[in-house]
Amino acid sequence: MSTSTEKYLQHKVKYPCITVEPVVLVFFISYSMIVTLRAEYITLRIADGLDGTKGSRSAVLGPDDTLCRHLSNQSQEALYAETQSRASYWLLLLNLFQVVPSLVSAPLIGSWSDLGGRKRALVIPIIGYLMGSIVWIIVTYTDGKLWYLLLAEFCLGLTGDFSAVLAVCNAYLADITTERERTFRLILVGITIEVGTGASQILVGYWVVQQGFGVPFWFVVATMLASLVYITVLLKETRGKSGGLENLELFNNRLLDDIYGMFMRYSSKQRRQMMFFMIVLGVHMTILYTAFLLILLYVLSPPLCWTPITVGYYVASALLLGSAAGICGSFRFLVSPAVRSRLSKLVDEEEQGAMFSLASSIESIGHLIGPLIFNLMYGITTGIYQGFTFLVMASFYVPICFMTGYYQLTSYWISKHKTVSTSDGERMATP
Repeated sequence: MSTSTEKYLQHKVKYPCITVEPVVLVFFISYSMIVTLRAEYITLRIADGLDGTKGSRSAVLGPDDTLCRHLSNQSQEALYAETQSRASYWLLLLNLFQVVPSLVSAPLIGSWSDLGGRKRALVIPIIGYLMGSIVWIIVTYTDGKLWYLLLAEFCLGLTGDFSAVLAVCNAYLADITTERERTFRLILVGITIEVGTGASQILVGYWVVQQGFGVPFWFVVATMLASLVYITVLLKETRGKSGGLENLELFNNRLLDDIYGMFMRYSSKQRRQMMFFMIVLGVHMTILYTAFLLILLYVLSPPLCWTPITVGYYVASALLLGSAAGICGSFRFLVSPAVRSRLSKLVDEEEQGAMFSLASSIESIGHLIGPLIFNLMYGITTGIYQGFTFLVMASFYVPICFMTGYYQLTSYWISKHKTVSTSDGERMATP
């Protein structure tokens, strides 16, 4: 064990039981609200433009007189299909502007947190969400062009998006916990995300129906400001003071060298393990994120015609039941923290930020590839069979199940063989 690692372990007891969990809770409440609001708002604006009812909020959001039912009653199936298709393409475009910049910025921010400190790194994506929410507020109140929303999404991606928040928070927990404690704390973070996401959906549904889209985004602004205050005033730094001005440089060659060297300095066996877990994480997040977006589009359209309130209850029940230990739901939200915990144990303490940022970037790639493939597929097949895309997504889990089973079996037999060899050696050494 290195000297720096021993130093970290000696100082773990100085940190309180609750550290970054409030930041994770508040941030993902806001993040989940933005994802839902984005799908509902884009669908509303597209339908307004096609149907000529722009400005009639009650036509879309009223609990008894939704635009969805209006389209069904008027037998305007072609208009409905066109709305769904265009909305899926717009969501894809917004996702590209959000995810592509984060593929570069999130690894750099996460790796930089090993040098410049966790608190400084955590502030960057919070400021990005604050700026992006302000742009959304301006567009929703002025009925501005949808193209302006690309600027909001670009702000989120340029400052690291949720990937940077998750990477830095996980690295923070790795700093203050032992390997034995780490998996449990990361799973608690996963549960915090699920609970925050589920609770926010009920609230946002009522807000949209009663007061439109502006008020929820004002709530996001307030939560980001509260997070900045918490990080600045209450959160303790785990990386100590900066060693110099060079640690404050966000973009430098050392950060890229750290990420590259993290792979090259380990054995081929460890690299294979890293690649395996990253593939599992990437495929899982590709399906999980895209399925959520497409489900929103599906339930807002005929024959279901759900209102935002119903959508909120559905999302909340699905997430909260999962985090309360529903079997299928548990499998869903346990994958990411379990894989992250396993990856963190493959590298040294000084490389936790780089590893978690790399894992978050893998998730971001999933968020990019998933909508790119499945949103286009959904837009093409929605007039033929809407369930086709969901069947394709389910099929992607088949090879993942086989890969995971193979890894577990080989790991079991290797550990069993080592145990038997050790026992035989001890018996031979005994006089």
